[in-house]
Amino acid sequence: MTVDLWGFSGSPSIGLPLRPSGYFLLLGEIALLLALLLIRQDWAKIRRQVDGWIREPSFLLLLLSAPLAAQLFMIRLPAPSMLVIPGVPQGVEGSAFSIFGAFPWLLAAGFLGGGPAIVIAFVGGLARSAWETHSILTPLHMALVAALVSWLLRQNYREWLGRAGRNPLIAALIGGLALGTLGSLEHYIYSGGSFYDALDFTFSLLQPTYLAALIETGIAGGICLWLRNSERIPWYSPQRIVVGPYNRSLAARLLSLLVVVGVISSSVLLIGDWVLAQQAAQDLIEKQMLQTSDQVSSTIPYFIQTGRSIETHIAEELGPAVESSNVSEEQMKSFLRTIAFFRTLAVFDRDMNQLAVYPAEGILSEGTPFELGAALDAALLGVSEEVVLRPDREAASARLAFVAPVRSLESNEPIGAIVGVTDLDTNPYLLPVMEIIQGLAPGQAFIIDADGTILVHNDPRRLMLTFESSEAGINQVVLETAPDGTRRLVNTNEVSGYPWRVVVTVAQSEVQKLALQIAANLFVVVLAVGVVMLLAVYLISRRLTQPLRMMASVAQSIARGNLEQPVVGEGQDEIGRLAVSFERMRRRLKARLDEMGLLLTASQQVASSFKLDESLPPILAGIKDLTRSDFVHLALSPDETINFHMETYTAGDDPGNWAALDAQILELCETSGRFTL
Repeated sequence: MTVDLWGFSGSPSIGLPLRPSGYFLLLGEIALLLALLLIRQDWAKIRRQVDGWIREPSFLLLLLSAPLAAQLFMIRLPAPSMLVIPGVPQGVEGSAFSIFGAFPWLLAAGFLGGGPAIVIAFVGGLARSAWETHSILTPLHMALVAALVSWLLRQNYREWLGRAGRNPLIAALIGGLALGTLGSLEHYIYSGGSFYDALDFTFSLLQPTYLAALIETGIAGGICLWLRNSERIPWYSPQRIVVGPYNRSLAARLLSLLVVVGVISSSVLLIGDWVLAQQAAQDLIEKQMLQTSDQVSSTIPYFIQTGRSIETHIAEELGPAVESSNVSEEQMKSFLRTIAFFRTLAVFDRDMNQLAVYPAEGILSEGTPFELGAALDAALLGVSEEVVLRPDREAASARLAFVAPVRSLESNEPIGAIVGVTDLDTNPYLLPVMEIIQGLAPGQAFIIDADGTILVHNDPRRLMLTFESSEAGINQVVLETAPDGTRRLVNTNEVSGYPWRVVVTVAQSEVQKLALQIAANLFVVVLAVGVVMLLAVYLISRRLTQPLRMMASVAQSIARGNLEQPVVGEGQDEIGRLAVSFERMRRRLKARLDEMGLLLTASQQVASSFKLDESLPPILAGIKDLTRSDFVHLALSPDETINFHMETYTAGDDPGNWAALDAQILELCETSGRFTL
């Protein structure tokens, strides 16, 4: 970690994206910012707003301080070692943040509004872009984050989500997460190489990018929270607090709760899945690399020992012929035919004169290569050696010359030397090795000598080039930087008893590719299950809350005085019992109101007229409706003392001629009181 008090050192520059997707993102973000500033506004209103901003001293002060705040007191986090941009010969510095970088636009978002905050953040982003990131997307990203934070600070919802959004620290941290995500997207767009190379580069800088963004916005959020609580500035406060749309119905509550829980659990699951997929892919590739290097390195000693043994045997057979300087071509030819190991054989005397060579058009037919000089001297001293010779242009490997002394049968002293040359890619004892090297995917495997010269490689252009192997990678897998700037895994395995090494390299992007393939299946499953669950919960919640919505509608009708709408509900659960109880209450309330209405009607009729034939029929009709009877019949018993004859009044139709029983029923009522037929 380094501290830079002045972040304006160097020449300012802003570059364009390296990937075509960056231009689409650039145009999309510009369109989004223009929509945020201009949507649903006329030009006259925009001019008035701009004039108001210009006349506001605090806006001008924050606007002028934004570039300085963005580049002063810079703290740079350490970057991964030996990391360069893929496809670009340029090193990577660690992610940097300014202590007060986010303070101007966050302060403007709190008491000036979203428009000024976007403008101030854009100006600060220009300074950050010119002297730090050199990305044209940086000011746009900071402006978008300022718009997001301004929107959060102006939420007028009553619930805890609204209160959390109005908290400057929480809103700033959410903006920091968004800024870290957009910064990681910049790393991808401004890197070369393949898709997986850029993805690996982005993930390698993921932690410092998010950490820098969260620290910068968190510091500004903490300062603004203190300013708001201490009431030192006129911080925005909504005049009217309302219920959030996610809390206005039971179905919305259930759905929003499931969405929140689902997003959190799915995020944790997907992050865990990605981490495990990366680890599994890393383990699989490292295991494959170690297995490949072990297989190749275990075959080479057997090949070397076999070549030495064969050449020693040939030297013993040719001893008498060399001593007499009479080596025939037929002898050489027979050895090559019976023992399929060498491609070319040559015999030299003690004066290093070539006695014979077969085939005549072989590598040794045009003279002795200079690489063999020291080996022939050693052979004439009785020491066997192996020498690497340059390959043919189209060969897939170098050539190996086995040099062994030819000894006298009598004195056992060296009297000459024999040279056997074999191509490493066509030698039958190395065919399994070549199959492994040629068929290795992903990655490359090759063989180097003690000087790092590549002897066997599936790419002929790499032969005889030098590979600098790290001692840290011997018998284990280490992470290194390739010449093209990408990262790669390297494993070096020493050949037992011989100064050769087997090197296996795999691009780190292959780990990301394999991890993406592993994690993609679970991602698709989680996404599909999430969509199905949301749809199912929405439909189930609609069905479960339908009785509640119906009862709420009935309650509103009752409040308006309408008791005719019934409550339809059944079941033994809580909602079913509630519906039955609600319907019972409605009926009782309606009956009570009907009774009161009947009494009121009777009182009004009696008060309006003392004539029974005018006042009683409406009362009887009300009784008929209240009791849901077919007809109501009233019989007044006669009184002879006052010369009153029996009178009857009826409401409704008398289907059974019950009026004929009036006298008998009156007599029973007089003797028995109440009478029910």
